[in-house]
Amino acid sequence: MTDGYTVFASSIAAISARLCTHPIDTIKTRLQANNQPRTPGQSYGQWLTFIITQGNTTHSSAAWKVPRQLYSGLSVTLLFSVPALSVYLSCYEASKRYLDQHNLAAHDKLANHMLSGGAAEIMAGTLFTPMEVLKNQLQTTTSASAKTIMNHEPPSHHVRSTNTATAWPLAKKIFRQEGLAGFYRGYWMGLVVFLPHTMIYFATYEHLKSLLSSNNNDNNNNNNNNQPFSSTSAATTNVSSFSSSSSTSSTTTTNNYASHLPWTYYLVASSTASLVSSALSAPLDIIKTRWQVSASDQGKAYRQGPWQIAKQLWLLEGRWKGLTKGLGARVIWAIPTTAISMTVFEIVKDYRRFLL
Repeated sequence: MTDGYTVFASSIAAISARLCTHPIDTIKTRLQANNQPRTPGQSYGQWLTFIITQGNTTHSSAAWKVPRQLYSGLSVTLLFSVPALSVYLSCYEASKRYLDQHNLAAHDKLANHMLSGGAAEIMAGTLFTPMEVLKNQLQTTTSASAKTIMNHEPPSHHVRSTNTATAWPLAKKIFRQEGLAGFYRGYWMGLVVFLPHTMIYFATYEHLKSLLSSNNNDNNNNNNNNQPFSSTSAATTNVSSFSSSSSTSSTTTTNNYASHLPWTYYLVASSTASLVSSALSAPLDIIKTRWQVSASDQGKAYRQGPWQIAKQLWLLEGRWKGLTKGLGARVIWAIPTTAISMTVFEIVKDYRRFLL
């Protein structure tokens, strides 16, 4: 069973990561949800800017809204992501301890990391999925307007109601049209995407962390061997050992699973693991995103189901080019999001012994 401090650490991590990276997430979602090709004479840079800004740069009076619109869905993200990431990381930590303490899989073994990651993903998905459904639709609300501008339709044909969409009216609309199931559109698809993603991530992350920890211990041992031994240092060591052993059993058990590494090690390990797992799961993430926005006006083309979405990406949007659409934005978003959240989580977890 997990404890309140782990929940606290994961909450701080969730807020820090989401505030910093939400605009990148919006750009990623808009690129993945878009199926409009470039118009004749339009450069790739112009097309990319148009999709990201949803056509707002074509009107000087609306250009100032772009930064604000990149934070579309932030309230929903914070509302769901804080408890979701808390469940995610707390479940991961609790699963690691359970498997280790019951001799099912040692805490430093690959099987432990993959099973714990899978359990965390299944539990957290019940909160992440409603967040993704609402967030993705809010982040793409101006897609319909952008398409009419791209197709040079007169201003009277622009869809304006979607520009003022907010989370609460959208939630009521989804519930009225689809019931509670509407908030879990893509849940199973999300598991198909994120279950292997999470298992690959934690397997890579823990392995890298172990390698960096070994390197750190070797460096510390070398430094200690170069220092002269004295009775004072021995006494200090004995006092420190006695003090450490007299701490409460619950804190000791928890600290046994803390790494106590420099923050840069967490940053490197989480960034590398995120790069690997995000790149491998990118094609499935595009299909999931399009399926989740299919209930909105701008997602009509994706209502035939995940399999048809995959066929469209392969046959009509350039095969691998279609399946890797938004890959750069996904990786650029995933690395800082994961790196910030995991680094903050690990640091706060390591400082438990000083705070409690």
